[in-house]
Amino acid sequence: KGIPCNMNSTHGPGGNIRQYYAGRIYVIMALFVLVFAVYIGYLFHLQIVKGMEYKNRARRVAQRVIPIQAQRGEIYDRHYDSPLAINVDSFAVNIIPAELDEEMLRTVAGRLAEQLGLTPGEIIEQIPASYRYKYKPVEIKNGVNFDTITYLAEHIDDFPGVTWHSKSIRRYPDIDSLAHVVGYVGNITSKELQVLYNEGYTINSMIGKSGIEKQYDELLRGENGKRYQTVDVHGKQVSTSTIKEVPPQNGKNLVLTLDERIQTLSEKALGKRMGSVVVLKPATGEILAMVSYPWF
Repeated sequence: KGIPCNMNSTHGPGGNIRQYYAGRIYVIMALFVLVFAVYIGYLFHLQIVKGMEYKNRARRVAQRVIPIQAQRGEIYDRHYDSPLAINVDSFAVNIIPAELDEEMLRTVAGRLAEQLGLTPGEIIEQIPASYRYKYKPVEIKNGVNFDTITYLAEHIDDFPGVTWHSKSIRRYPDIDSLAHVVGYVGNITSKELQVLYNEGYTINSMIGKSGIEKQYDELLRGENGKRYQTVDVHGKQVSTSTIKEVPPQNGKNLVLTLDERIQTLSEKALGKRMGSVVVLKPATGEILAMVSYPWF
């Protein structure tokens, strides 16, 4: 006769099978719990421990730095009531090269050329190869009128990577024979930038080219400020609360020893004859007038 087997007993073959599978289930459950715990820990690390770091990275990626131009110092005669060089409000248009691929750059240059009176080639040539993948604005044209800026603002989606800022123009009212003394300013050249880069000049700087403007450029030019603002993928400002500004330091005004009234008398005395006149104050050696004909 066979011996009856109780299948519910934990001591028989059936009990061993149940124990075997129960052990595997516990192991699998433990693995699930372990994986879940690791996953939760990793999320905690990303969101809490590294969250601020990633937030700062994202803020830097979406943050645009816009220069705030410093007003160039004005130049006066000895009485400080007759300006020889002043600033006139105007605008400058920039392109941020890294925001455009080659094809889009050509497209935007074509559209922008129609508004600025330039050719697409002239616009592209102004972007140095070393700036091609930088997010620094490159100035394309200054002296742009308000109507043009208004058009660009109204059609901003057609001009990705294009920005603008206020930038005054240098004017010399009634300077006549003082032109060779006061001099003039112009855009910095690549050769000048190589020499002056470590002194704070940039590719968008205006620099004195001759005369007083050149000799005292460091005092006259001041120091540009910066505006940090958050923008979307189209370059539109997305929040005014995040704007931070570093105010510019305007250049210093210069008062010359020249007397414009004596300068005018000297002009009339010399007339249209080729030559020059210098009027000095003997007690101090100050130059009161300098006339050279023909002038600029």
